[in-house]
Amino acid sequence: MVQTFPAIVVALYNRVKPAERLLDSLAGAYYPSDAHIRLVISIDNEHDQNLDVKKFADDFHWKFGPKEVIYHEKNLGLRDHFNFCGGLTEKYGSVVFLEDDLFVSKWYYDYTLQALDFYKDDPNIAGISLFNYNRIEQKVNPWPFTAVDDGFDNYFLQQASWGQIWTWQMWKPFLEWFKVNGRPEIISSFEEVPGNVKRWPNSSWKKNYITYMILHRKYYVFPRIALACNFDDPGTHRKLETVYYQSPLLIHQKKFNFGKLSQSQSIYDSFFEILPDILKKHNPDLKAFDFQVNLYGNKEKTALKSEFVLSRIPGKNNARSYNMVMKPHELNVIFNRQGNQIFLSETQSLYDSNPSDRFVDDIVYYYRNNFHFKEFLTLFKRKWKEKFS
Repeated sequence: MVQTFPAIVVALYNRVKPAERLLDSLAGAYYPSDAHIRLVISIDNEHDQNLDVKKFADDFHWKFGPKEVIYHEKNLGLRDHFNFCGGLTEKYGSVVFLEDDLFVSKWYYDYTLQALDFYKDDPNIAGISLFNYNRIEQKVNPWPFTAVDDGFDNYFLQQASWGQIWTWQMWKPFLEWFKVNGRPEIISSFEEVPGNVKRWPNSSWKKNYITYMILHRKYYVFPRIALACNFDDPGTHRKLETVYYQSPLLIHQKKFNFGKLSQSQSIYDSFFEILPDILKKHNPDLKAFDFQVNLYGNKEKTALKSEFVLSRIPGKNNARSYNMVMKPHELNVIFNRQGNQIFLSETQSLYDSNPSDRFVDDIVYYYRNNFHFKEFLTLFKRKWKEKFS
């Protein structure tokens, strides 16, 4: 039987301190006075070497409802452990899924209830995020990211992030697809999947979910202010702690103004590129062109199937060109700021890209704002030490 309040499902492995940080934030959050909320702590095993994590979970006091600790007999691995946790939607109807390196806002559960009430029956939604991206998740060019503001408190993106909200209706189609297509060689065969995603380890759960969304044209709902941030602690996929995926958290209760996918003008593909139809809507000059968007430059040529591409790379035949002054960079196209830094070019006529030609303009003046030369030296020294530490 589906319960009114979503269960909270926490995935732990072998890190006690991050687990303590997350669970303490859950215990300090706001919950409705009439809520009876189940907390499920799922701990992956590794030859019984993480019994300290199990002891902490067993001892943790949860006053908002029943608590269940699941200690798996065998090691599942990251991907299958996440799949197990997502599968609990069948039992509980809906879940909030959290990894141990996350930290939640006091108001994360209030947001969860509002978001589920709005999106739970939408077949185009593959999940709801607690996290808000402020940089693109691309190893090659991790530029800052700000979704175009269309008046709603959310945007849509083909990424599965940190802090997930799922219903069984969202999870079941993915599970059925994964049973048939969840092999690495199949994932790697799809040209639409970002190259950096294909290169993620086979243990990556996100690799599969992103591919599923691309192929089925589904999206995640993202809030414009985060309800969870990521401490990015060292673990299975990370050697050093970073602050790359920290995002400002909501600190006061908020009534969210959600928009439907059909209403939104802030929709992004798996490369963090805005959809062409949105640009066409605001800039009628583009309506006659069949094009893809590649402003961050992470789409490989083999994935560019349209006649034209909108990118930072000029071609022999440039149909339109725009400046790069307004932020985020899509606004230069939306407001038709003509210049010579963004080009709508025939895909087959593109010149070979040389990112170093744009390094100073991009790093110093546009994406990163102004740097002092001494700051460059300090940054270089730090990165050099990290590389050889």
